[in-house]
Amino acid sequence: MRSTTTTTLMMALIGIGSSLAHAQFDSCPNPEGENCCIATPGVAGCQNETCCNAVCEFDAACCDAEWDEICVDIASDLCDGCGGGGGGGGGTTGPCEPIAAVLGDNDVDTTSSSGYNLDLTGWCDPGPYGDDLIYNTIYFSFTPDATDEYSFSTCNQADFDTRIAVLAEACEESSVLDCLDDTDNCAGFTTILMVDLEEGVEYTISVGGYSAADLGFGTLTITQGAPPNGCEKYTNDCDNPEVVTELGDYDVDTTCAALEGGRDLDFTGYCDPGDFGDDIHYNNYFFSFTPDKTQSYTVSTCNQAQFDTRLAILGDCDPSSVVVCLDDTDGCEGFSTTISASLEAGVDYIIAVGGYGGAFGTCVVSITDGDGGGGGGGGGGGGGCDDYTNDCDNPEVVPGLGDYDFDTTCALAAGDRNLDLTGYCDPGTFGDDVDYNNYYFAFTPEETDSYTFSTCNQADYDTRIAVLEDGCDPSTVVGCLDDSDECAGFTQTLTVSLEGGVQYSIAVGGYSATDAGTGVLTITDGDGGGGGGGGGDCDDYTNDCDNPEVISSAGDYDFDTNCALAAGDRNWDMTGVCDPGPFGDDSCYNTYFFEFTAASDGLYRFTTCNQADYDTRLFVASTCDPASTVACNDDGTDDNGEDCGNYTSDLQVDLVAGTYIVGVGGYAVGNAGTGTLTVIGDTAPPAECPGDFNGDEIVDGADLIILLGDWGGAGGDLDGNGTTDGEDLVILLGGWGDCPE
Repeated sequence: MRSTTTTTLMMALIGIGSSLAHAQFDSCPNPEGENCCIATPGVAGCQNETCCNAVCEFDAACCDAEWDEICVDIASDLCDGCGGGGGGGGGTTGPCEPIAAVLGDNDVDTTSSSGYNLDLTGWCDPGPYGDDLIYNTIYFSFTPDATDEYSFSTCNQADFDTRIAVLAEACEESSVLDCLDDTDNCAGFTTILMVDLEEGVEYTISVGGYSAADLGFGTLTITQGAPPNGCEKYTNDCDNPEVVTELGDYDVDTTCAALEGGRDLDFTGYCDPGDFGDDIHYNNYFFSFTPDKTQSYTVSTCNQAQFDTRLAILGDCDPSSVVVCLDDTDGCEGFSTTISASLEAGVDYIIAVGGYGGAFGTCVVSITDGDGGGGGGGGGGGGGCDDYTNDCDNPEVVPGLGDYDFDTTCALAAGDRNLDLTGYCDPGTFGDDVDYNNYYFAFTPEETDSYTFSTCNQADYDTRIAVLEDGCDPSTVVGCLDDSDECAGFTQTLTVSLEGGVQYSIAVGGYSATDAGTGVLTITDGDGGGGGGGGGDCDDYTNDCDNPEVISSAGDYDFDTNCALAAGDRNWDMTGVCDPGPFGDDSCYNTYFFEFTAASDGLYRFTTCNQADYDTRLFVASTCDPASTVACNDDGTDDNGEDCGNYTSDLQVDLVAGTYIVGVGGYAVGNAGTGTLTVIGDTAPPAECPGDFNGDEIVDGADLIILLGDWGGAGGDLDGNGTTDGEDLVILLGGWGDCPE
């Protein structure tokens, strides 16, 4: 490898080199190669023949072997254009021989202009990034036929990062009229520069790159009066919307909105379109719509857009007048959108069709009434909603347990069917605490018991369920739930304890403002059903931290937390004490409690890994106070380092001899199910039967697994040396079989 030459030594050598007789390189070996300011391993020479010859005269290896970093350093001192080894610094215009340009398209090729830079420092700032040079520039001359505004564009028409400048005098930096680096929505950091020009005056157009490395091919399009892409007569904005008088489909192209600018709507503080990005709808196309009757209307680009759309309905051009806004709709491909809102007859509304994060393009916008349509997104009313009356004051009365069909698309169309449980009940870890577009049932249990309400695998959208004593008063909520593990499509099973003879309201809604659809609600009593809730007869259920199941040895212990879910008040809040993992909060929900006695000091392992049918959490505590929590775990790994299936748990903890509370619970408020807790550790197997770790009076494969699982630790130590190793294995194998009588 060639050593790097410092700048000081380089300058000294340059001074010496000027007095030495070197072989003159009359022609660079690769004048059509790469930029002289960029190292090109394996390639000799560079593109600018004058610079190449100067460098190779000083260091022949640059032309004999390869153009490496040393050659670039030399070029930075010998050649114009490399700016002291990294771009910038006193550019040169090089040959200023403008090519005549015409209205329309003009070919651009800067590959032969490496090092010929236009330095606008102090005269024009092309943008917020980089310096004020236009690198590797070529020049066009242009004489307009009329006094007007003209656009000079490489937008989406160059294979390098372009900059453009317009000068009143050929190649004179101080005569620059305007310059520009990047234009929003032009791919590859290409450019559109708009300048007012006078008839009959010859101007010089500089087209170059952002840095010394930017050069290539493209097209310069010169247009009179407006940017290219057919936007010459574009006038649509919020003050000049397209007026629609009928429901139907309308073609939209927001490209000109992007090029013209000033078509954005900032809803910050007024409306949040979704979970991603900011609250701005970019590059909007505007419609004016006046409904002929008061009802719900749907506006949709669902599966009908070539870009990531956002939709909004407003009372006027003031963002504070927004009625509804939305980014993405579930079930709509390409991040397209469906919105619905109740609109008043005879009132003029603005419909804005924009994009996410600067996106623009073409789409079809469907405007339908509350009876449906809208590109297939969000239901748009679900058909026949004119006579729809279901709400919290008019629930469907169900006679008892069983299956009940529901359809919330009319709730979406009708509006005002949302249930805000903020401060009263948190349905889950995602989203807000609102159940949207609810369908209401009235249910009166015959007797006091645990009851399960389930849409598990029985709905075509993301559902939420809540049970209330008064369907119109969120403060009376008995229970609520968003998602349940093992239920596809973000459906759920909610189990709550209800009092016999009392009428309750069951609200079946959606996760977000646009979640609506059809499904079946299954109502079962505490004996089970309904997607796994209930967990059997919970009438005699007493397990809690004050009444734990007592265990005192290693082994397997079955558990069922469904009754813990039904009974309530079995949550263990470890906030500020123990963090079970990076997801969710720090609580262990619907806990089943064990009391475990560690026979001696050592490492113990408590695991549900691959042994439970739901997302478990584990903890070990000294007392029934969560502040005494010793250790906890959410998602674990197995003996092979692989993630435990179904988000089950594995907890290893050093304990001193004594009694502890071991809790098996769930990740979220609705997580409950069945499984097996395996305890492995230093449980002092009886001396007469060393190796019987699980206490089943036989030394067999189950005990061998326990020992191997503690290999290197203290949990399987049989010889008292504090480590589970080969000596312990020998002891276990020596006692293989039934324990002595």
